[in-house]
Amino acid sequence: MTEEESRLNIMLKDSTVVPLSTVKNYINKSSSGGYTVNVDGDRVEQTGDLTDYNENTLFTMSKTYDEYGKITVISFTLKDQSFAKAT
Repeated sequence: MTEEESRLNIMLKDSTVVPLSTVKNYINKSSSGGYTVNVDGDRVEQTGDLTDYNENTLFTMSKTYDEYGKITVISFTLKDQSFAKAT
């Protein structure tokens, strides 16, 4: 099994596991979406702040909703960086 197949397998087994590209997408939409994005416990407002992570890094995503069902916080916790290659 290739590394890419292993990554995809992890994401297929657990829908809360997402790649760095998903994290960046939520960050880019956070100001217009009216929610906060946290990565490993720190608030992140720009994708440029994610310099410690490679594109192959996997995160676990969780969402917090207000009493009206609107997303207020999306949190990403490092799940697996073993697929990340040094650039």
